[in-house]
Amino acid sequence: MELMMEIRALNLSFGGLRAVSNFHLKVEPGRIYGIIGPNGAGKTTLFNLITGLYRPDSGEIFFQGVSLAGKKPYEISRLGIARTFQNLRLFNDLTVVENIQVGQLQHQSQGFRRGLFKIRTNNGLGEKINTLLDLFGLGGRAGEKAGNLPYGMQRKLEIARALATNPKLLLLDEPAAGMNPREVLNLAGLIREIKTRFGLTIILIEHQMRLVEELCDFITVMNFGEIIAEGKPPEVQSNPVVIKAYLGEEEVD
Repeated sequence: MELMMEIRALNLSFGGLRAVSNFHLKVEPGRIYGIIGPNGAGKTTLFNLITGLYRPDSGEIFFQGVSLAGKKPYEISRLGIARTFQNLRLFNDLTVVENIQVGQLQHQSQGFRRGLFKIRTNNGLGEKINTLLDLFGLGGRAGEKAGNLPYGMQRKLEIARALATNPKLLLLDEPAAGMNPREVLNLAGLIREIKTRFGLTIILIEHQMRLVEELCDFITVMNFGEIIAEGKPPEVQSNPVVIKAYLGEEEVD
């Protein structure tokens, strides 16, 4: 099977701190991959490397056989990679539908400001936008400012905006952060649905282990920038190195 993405021996340091160390991953199309680990393990830094926000010190990232070396974030987006962020990055003063339309600007040659003006002066909704509004339960709030939405809906809006870029690979950075158990359960079903409906491959960073266990085909565990374990969910769950990284060692008197 041809790989959707392959990461080889990726390294990045900030000063003397090794943020990502010798990271590797082979991503097959149509699967969901989980990246887990304690805070500060390097997970979001990895997403920043994939999407061109950071440049690696060494190593390679290939997307459908194309090297991402030296490519700018918008170029990587146009190849078919979209992401959400750990800390929401919505346009709070734009409406729900305008935020989704902004995602479509990634694939237009016009400048961002010109495209934004076009959004402001054109209220026509395309079929894809209507589909996303309905799918994420945002249809009734399409004209409301994003900053006025409840937190859980803002999370969903960010995913909808990412899908508006027509990605092949979707990177989700802690999509369940701040959600209650019922919202997490609903999110799991939603992620499954968008994966199937849009033919996506997904890489998921998450601390909600219930979500990871239910969704992921393969899990990579990071700690201090390094891979400490990898495998299918049952293998990772029972790994003593993973348990130690999350819970620490029991003190002996």
